[in-house]
Amino acid sequence: DATERPEGVEAGVAELVGRDPGRIVSAALRLLRDRDAYARMARMGAKVWMDHGALDYKECAADDFSTFCGLSFEKQLKLGRGETAIFAFVTFANRKARDRINAAVMKDPRLTASMGPGKKMPFDVNRMVYSGFTVLVDGSAATKGRRARKQR
Repeated sequence: DATERPEGVEAGVAELVGRDPGRIVSAALRLLRDRDAYARMARMGAKVWMDHGALDYKECAADDFSTFCGLSFEKQLKLGRGETAIFAFVTFANRKARDRINAAVMKDPRLTASMGPGKKMPFDVNRMVYSGFTVLVDGSAATKGRRARKQR
């Protein structure tokens, strides 16, 4: 078998599985169920965003759906058996940088190889939630260190 997008296979964001529908479904299900396979693809996403100037990139898999208040991600997302929640975020210097970096990422051949007509995402995009946020409070260690130096 061959592909018109070898750069995606080389970059690790696409896998050559052939034309057999059974093999295609099997490969897609593996990504949905295999945290290591998903993580390999997510690491490439992180590399692409960071290469284009993002300050930070995180993808976090839920490992505890118990909650002492409110609604758990499991219930809110109506997760089925064997499903989990992935929470991901990318940090940018500002909104202008975010828009520039996201535009570059969407054109990057390392990712475009896995996108487009007939390409299956490793998650249900209809259940994806996306927004831009502004930091209200930053309690990171770096911020605490800057405050401590200013107070001296």
